[in-house]
Amino acid sequence: MGTKAPATSPEAQLRAENAELRARLEEAEDTMRAIRSGEVEALVVETADGPQIFTLQGLDAESNRFRGEILAQVSDFVIAVDADQRVTYLNVAAERQYRIPASDALGRQLSEIFTRRWPCAEAETAMWAALREYGEWRGELIHRTYDGRELQVEAWLTRLRDADGADAGMVTAIRDITERKRSAAELQRVSELLDTLLRTAPIGFCFLDRDLRFVRINERLAEMNGISVEAHLGRQVSEILPTLVDTLRDVTGRILKTGEAELNHEFSGETSAAPGVTRFWNESWYPVRDGAGEVVGFGGIIEEITERKKAEHTHASLEAQLRESQKMEAIGTLAGGIAHDFNNILGAILGNVELARQDAAANWQALVSLDEIQKAGYRARDLVQQILSFSRRQTTARRVMALAPVVEESVRLLRATLYGGMQIDCRYAADTPAVVADPTQVQQVLLNLGTNAAHAMQGRPGSIDIQVECIALDEIAAQHDLNLRPGRYARIVVRDAGHGMDSATLRRIFEPFFTTKPVGEGTGLGLSVAHGIMQAHDGAIIAHSEPGTGSRFELYFPRADEAPVTGHAVTDAAAAGEGRGRHILYIDDDEAQVYMIKRMLERWGYRVSTYIEQREALVALRAGNIQFDLVVTDFHMPGMSGVEVARAIRDAQPDLPVIVVSGYITDALRTQAAAAGVRELIAKTQVVEELRDALQRLALKPSHG
Repeated sequence: MGTKAPATSPEAQLRAENAELRARLEEAEDTMRAIRSGEVEALVVETADGPQIFTLQGLDAESNRFRGEILAQVSDFVIAVDADQRVTYLNVAAERQYRIPASDALGRQLSEIFTRRWPCAEAETAMWAALREYGEWRGELIHRTYDGRELQVEAWLTRLRDADGADAGMVTAIRDITERKRSAAELQRVSELLDTLLRTAPIGFCFLDRDLRFVRINERLAEMNGISVEAHLGRQVSEILPTLVDTLRDVTGRILKTGEAELNHEFSGETSAAPGVTRFWNESWYPVRDGAGEVVGFGGIIEEITERKKAEHTHASLEAQLRESQKMEAIGTLAGGIAHDFNNILGAILGNVELARQDAAANWQALVSLDEIQKAGYRARDLVQQILSFSRRQTTARRVMALAPVVEESVRLLRATLYGGMQIDCRYAADTPAVVADPTQVQQVLLNLGTNAAHAMQGRPGSIDIQVECIALDEIAAQHDLNLRPGRYARIVVRDAGHGMDSATLRRIFEPFFTTKPVGEGTGLGLSVAHGIMQAHDGAIIAHSEPGTGSRFELYFPRADEAPVTGHAVTDAAAAGEGRGRHILYIDDDEAQVYMIKRMLERWGYRVSTYIEQREALVALRAGNIQFDLVVTDFHMPGMSGVEVARAIRDAQPDLPVIVVSGYITDALRTQAAAAGVRELIAKTQVVEELRDALQRLALKPSHG
């Protein structure tokens, strides 16, 4: 028997084949290294047809074929020419673009396929110079094809040389950039239009990046901000508009979260253009996206609405004044008739309640009921007194008086109406001075404050504290912006441990008809009456409060040794009953404002003539038929401004004082007014207080007679 060879496993066979392939690969790599280094000029390769000799030229031809297959597939147009500019090669992309098959193009002059059009003669000269010196050139030009089309192209030219270094032609890669150029031109046109729009638009435009840096801004918005366009670029909003950046961050944060525009947001704050002045803007913000749809920044459209807001405020103020005037007329009618009868009825009720208390002394249930009736009667009496005080024309009979007796009497009356268990504590400083005041009205102020304190303390422990002392007002007046003469004042402090008030309520407590009490428990006039009385006494009332900590009211009266005693001083309301000798000319084209100012001046005791047209008023002045003591004119009127009216009056009657009322007072307006001889410039939003003060400064009191 013969011996069998051991069987070869598939794994072993595979390993053997791999080893053989690695050996052949290494041999091939050695051969290629020899070819590249020039060690051999030809190869003998065993083939199925026997040994074959391959020269290096044959290898180059094979390599060229391979390169041709690659060039045929690229998207750029590839054309090769010989030294005589005859076409030797076109790839498929060039055939399609120039609309000629390679078989027709080969051997033909390149100029028969397309001609070059240069932007200038120097450009063609530069191309040939670059090819001679560097062997390469790249640039843009226009190709005019044999069928009449023009293509804007970007071309790369490479010079070819033979083995001896002689010129063998060129190969060029060409890319059609016609659409790109057209898009760039359109983009440039749109950009120029946008620049024109941004430059001439009456509203503000800007673009911010995601860090809220200014990328672009137009002149109008730069003017609003008070900084040049150049000073904005690259800087963050927080550097230029610190008062607005927090609000803007909120808006842009929502844009990043939702991807949606934020339209018509009202911003307010200060800018470098007008420091210290609150301005208003309406702003819309849009997301700015890149090609991938990512938000890369924000576009803003900004319109300043400061003047509109002022006009709205003025309009609302006038409407409120008109409503207040109508309300006051209604209250005056009530106070003139029914309210006096109501006082008589209340007197009868309270008197009979006292008799019933004596009769029911042994019946505690009846006494409780009578107590409640009595307290309700006192509250009703207080309400009627407040309405009467607010509406009727009453005099203020000021005289030198001590405060202690008036305070004691007020406390006695308050204790009769206090809720169960509530106490009042009084303290008097040893140096409490005499004051110049009307005892009845001082008592009314204390009763109003005490009643409010008692209401605030319902359900809370503690007492009402009243303290009377002497104090220098200089520091307090500056702190609270009080328009009081420097010196020492008597101060009455009324403090409670009640529920307290928030800042919004505290700002409104002296407004007529504003109340925090439930419907039916107050008119909202008590503190307003107190405020008016203190002003009529050349004093002041200040309120302090916080929720949960109670409230403190401070009353300031001029000391008798620092305030002249005039015997019988008169409040603004009382002035209407005095003489009509002082004559004021009032000019305003707003009929609602004319009605309000005229009624107010007549109530103060002045004669008033009104005109809604400036030139008619000037004619009346120059005629001399009526002797006027003062001219009050609105500033914003068609035809002539209030300053122009003042200038005309100064030229005609230099001694006649002029007051100008304006809804918006600026430094520029003050300068104009002073140059025109205006004696007083007052704000329309505070026309009642400022006009009254101006009349006092001009010493223009209503004459008696």
